[in-house]
Amino acid sequence: MFIPYKIEEEYAYRHKPVLVYVFCAVYIIAHVTLYHFMTPFQREDIFFRFGCVPSDFKWWSPITCTFLHGSWLHLIGNLYFFWIYGRSCEKYLGSLLFLIIYIAGAFVSVWAHVLTVPVFYQDVPTIGASGAISAVLGCFLVLFPHVKIRFLVFSVIYSRPLPSHGPAYFVLGSWFIIQIFYGLQLVGNYTEVAFWAHIAGFAAGAMCGSLYLIWQNWRQKENSEKQARLTPVWQAFCQGDFECRNLIQEEIKPITADKAAPENWNLLNSLFSEIIDRDQNASMDFAIQSFIRARQNKDYPLVCQIFYWIITTYDNNVIPGWVFSDGAIASARLKHYQLAVHGFYWTIKNRAFEQGDRLLLGISTALEKIGETETAGKVKSLLKQYFPDSPFTNK
Repeated sequence: MFIPYKIEEEYAYRHKPVLVYVFCAVYIIAHVTLYHFMTPFQREDIFFRFGCVPSDFKWWSPITCTFLHGSWLHLIGNLYFFWIYGRSCEKYLGSLLFLIIYIAGAFVSVWAHVLTVPVFYQDVPTIGASGAISAVLGCFLVLFPHVKIRFLVFSVIYSRPLPSHGPAYFVLGSWFIIQIFYGLQLVGNYTEVAFWAHIAGFAAGAMCGSLYLIWQNWRQKENSEKQARLTPVWQAFCQGDFECRNLIQEEIKPITADKAAPENWNLLNSLFSEIIDRDQNASMDFAIQSFIRARQNKDYPLVCQIFYWIITTYDNNVIPGWVFSDGAIASARLKHYQLAVHGFYWTIKNRAFEQGDRLLLGISTALEKIGETETAGKVKSLLKQYFPDSPFTNK
């Protein structure tokens, strides 16, 4: 037996796991209310009204039953797995897609339970979020099959749990095989653990994750075709030799001189410098996380500060492409056009954009502001050539 306790994440995600936090809070509040503020009779009434009773199935019961649990052990087990795997999935997918997978897992798992429960137990309410959480596990397996998961191994041979780690396909694949084994062992019998709901939910989550990856691959292919048409833009831009050291002048180093408190720059610079002395990879992760938080808070002066620090500290070839895109937009907002041009330059070089017309407008505007009128004219001509119907063409 083994229990996972940490996901070794390797990416800087752009979303926050808001739904995981909210759902966990609702699980706990509902459980405390049921077992500490209601009588056993009232609690049973809630289970029959909002749980899933196969003989009296209601269309909304697969959702409401996920917020009800039979005991503290039942609740803690679901919370634990939801917390471990759900955060990574939501941070990667975003809250809306994560919610869709949760709901799909809830419905598919409950229907599987209704179809497999023995006829003598058709009047017993089914409660718990296990099926929906199993969908999250299935989705995690598809999205992150090779991500390392740390877990504790429990064995009768050893007196204490042994820490170990393995890829997600081994950890979650083993869990799924165990569910199938117990499900087949209990065919025709009744148990408080709905193994077939776990199996169906896991399969539904894996299917949703697979569809998402197919959609992503299709989008990437489509974007690659669109971006290939913009190769002349990249070539024209490169002719301007917009390299970081040549483009960004010393006078804009304290970027927030007229936009925010200059001491913020000194604080960030000392903080990041202290971290980079210890571990360069860790310092980049910290800087990018700070960049994400500043952007989410719409603190554009701080975004520019961190953006400038990142591009002047690290090799621009290893910085994620979206950092240049977001940094360029923030710089343009604050009229730091030289910094914006550098960000746009590396955005194109990394092909880290989707709306080519808006990107070209931003580039041409920034180039005009720094006196590169000839190159700006080339970019505008490309905008008219490749996006004649765009609302940005005549701006």
